[in-house]
Amino acid sequence: MNLVLEEFLLLHVLTRIEKRYHLCIPIHHTSMIHNAVGVAEHCSTLRELREIADKFNSLEQKECKKKLINIADKYYPNYAKLAGMKKTVGGLNSNEFREIFNEIEFIELNRRDEEIDETIDLTGINLEEFEQELDYYPIAGGEGKSYIITGGARISRGLTLEGLTITCFSRRAINPNYDTMLQMARWCGYRDNYEELVRIITTPTIADDYRVIHEAESHMRRQMKNLTDNDDPVDKVIWIKMSDDMNISGRLPTKQFRQVVEKYNNYVYRETWTQQPPELSSGTNNAYAEFWRLYNQIGVGNLGEPPKKEGGFLFCQDVNHMIISRFLSGYIKQYTSDCPQKEQLTSILDITPDYQEWNVALYNPCKNPDATYQTITPSLMFNLARRTPNNKKSISQVYSGYDTTVEIDLAKDKHGNIEERIKPLLVLVLANHDSNYSDGTRCYPKAKLPIVTFGIILPMDNLTQNEIDKYMRGHRNFAVPHPKF
Repeated sequence: MNLVLEEFLLLHVLTRIEKRYHLCIPIHHTSMIHNAVGVAEHCSTLRELREIADKFNSLEQKECKKKLINIADKYYPNYAKLAGMKKTVGGLNSNEFREIFNEIEFIELNRRDEEIDETIDLTGINLEEFEQELDYYPIAGGEGKSYIITGGARISRGLTLEGLTITCFSRRAINPNYDTMLQMARWCGYRDNYEELVRIITTPTIADDYRVIHEAESHMRRQMKNLTDNDDPVDKVIWIKMSDDMNISGRLPTKQFRQVVEKYNNYVYRETWTQQPPELSSGTNNAYAEFWRLYNQIGVGNLGEPPKKEGGFLFCQDVNHMIISRFLSGYIKQYTSDCPQKEQLTSILDITPDYQEWNVALYNPCKNPDATYQTITPSLMFNLARRTPNNKKSISQVYSGYDTTVEIDLAKDKHGNIEERIKPLLVLVLANHDSNYSDGTRCYPKAKLPIVTFGIILPMDNLTQNEIDKYMRGHRNFAVPHPKF
């Protein structure tokens, strides 16, 4: 049995019980699974879900309720009403319990029968096996429908599903674009009265996709906020961060323009994150010594609260560039062989003196740290974060809370606007070196000290920006520029 589908169906049933019997919300209840493109695959998915529902309906109630309670513990460990949720499940009588499973309607939201192209192979497909439409009739004191739906294009184009609570989303295009991925996820939104029940089951790859898109959009919005009334939005270059695994939609600029931009791209990476620390690239574990030297040079007494009033950070402003250069130089030496990360950090080291003073922030999670590390001399405690490498030997999420982290040193004016960045920011994050993968193996098998990761956020370089602006005015070619960071 497909365990993902089993848990998906149990979550649908669990949240239906919670909304109906515990929260007393008279609303339609919908769960969606978006895992395939073809009509045949959609039918197969619904058949399997129906078989799983029949199986649970035939089990002894005690055993089935135990599975639901286990799902509650797994997916809602921090739910404020968890105890009441489990009590409600346990207190259902036989008729109520059976009704929850029997009332589920399976809907296949594909193209309507009359719109199906004659060239599509319909062998083995019964177009009447599952309903093709949703009937969200008005609720007048009733309980509403219980739907599990799947489909293709009709559920990937911003379809509104009433009472949507559980989503299983594993469909990813072979060559995904930013905008199509966002459009496929437009079923996400605010849901009054049961926001805490909403769960999205997806893959690590898709989760990383949306993290990248979020960063790119947030970065672009920050640039747009810096535009003045005198700026021409046609001529002003707005940089969009690219991804190795996703395309930026729309026409890319001409080859000539990309070549011109590259020389600037090789000079300035306005945001650099250590996705591949030496522990992953070289198997060494000396980078912590470089962090400790930096920490001592800054001075414990100079660390305080950042201008952006956020907990979980230690902050120091106006750090001399020589201290930053020593840290970067020592860190780069930990790479025993050439790698893209080493090359990128070296380019940053070359321009470090261009900015005489830097701001430094240390992420020190005060809520639910993954571990605590005690130094020897002097005796200090650092809270460590979990940063799990992927199969590409890189860390997808160096920071915690992108928008907060990249602006942690910037204050707001009386109108709520973020001040313009004039000093670079070095954000340090200490990852737990004892972290394990789900199979129990260690993420950093040779590491005995915290893993030092960091980000560098540079101000806009006016000279470089002006020169690119000048070039853009004569070479627009009706294309939106998307140079790679």
